Amino acid sequence: GDEPVRRLKICSAHPQQTARRKPTSVEESGAGGARTRKVLRALSYMRGVALVGGYHSHPSHDCDISAADMKYALDELREAEKSGYPIPGGAWLEIIVTIRKRKYVLEYSPELFWSVRYAQRKMQCLIQTAPSVGYYLTIGAFWVWVDRGRARHRETKVRISR
Repeated sequence: GDEPVRRLKICSAHPQQTARRKPTSVEESGAGGARTRKVLRALSYMRGVALVGGYHSHPSHDCDISAADMKYALDELREAEKSGYPIPGGAWLEIIVTIRKRKYVLEYSPELFWSVRYAQRKMQCLIQTAPSVGYYLTIGAFWVWVDRGRARHRETKVRISR
């Protein structure tokens, strides 16, 4: 019954389009997404690196796990079990990124820059791409697992490894 506690160093992330994107929503793509995930699981085990989760963006929502995100993660755990490539530790790590473009009234330095700060368990970044334009990114991570038949989740800390 205890929630899993793990520390991971994520060395690589491989983008895969597994859903159909619409202007205001995302739809699961069905068989195409399932095939992609099956290949990713097999390749990760062949390379000796385990698939531990996924990531996606919330371009117009907060950086928190939604009911749809929970359902997706639980489906991934079930599919991994059925495919013969279970997720290590039995918990799926879902990383969520929000991106907000900012235009500044006052121009900052002509030099491009970035900065990082931590707020509670999330990591927040500011990336200036022009003197009057920047992007705020918030990165959150959530473990999702099943305990005694009930879906559970816990937000975990996101930090840059030094």
